[in-house]
Amino acid sequence: MWAKPILPIVVSVVWGLLLAPGAFGALMSPMIFDSGESARAWTIFTLIVSFPILCVISIVASWLLWPLARSSAMPMRYVSIAVACLPLVPIVVLTTVFWSNPNLR
Repeated sequence: MWAKPILPIVVSVVWGLLLAPGAFGALMSPMIFDSGESARAWTIFTLIVSFPILCVISIVASWLLWPLARSSAMPMRYVSIAVACLPLVPIVVLTTVFWSNPNLR
């Protein structure tokens, strides 16, 4: 199952394709503060800026962890899968924030 680098390839393709729109969103994210600063604005800003950073970290870390996951027992495989899912964190948090607050819809 882990003889070929399937997980790092999938992570590289998916997060690599989403890196360009994420970087564009991060470049435009300071405009969140045009209406003033608030805790909500800082939270959204941080989540938007963290997405492309987590994409790069996930791609690099999945390739670095692949040899370890290939040669070790199950816990390292779970760590490599968790690292591959890192960019999902800001997506899930932003989705939860927008769906839980009716003022943001």
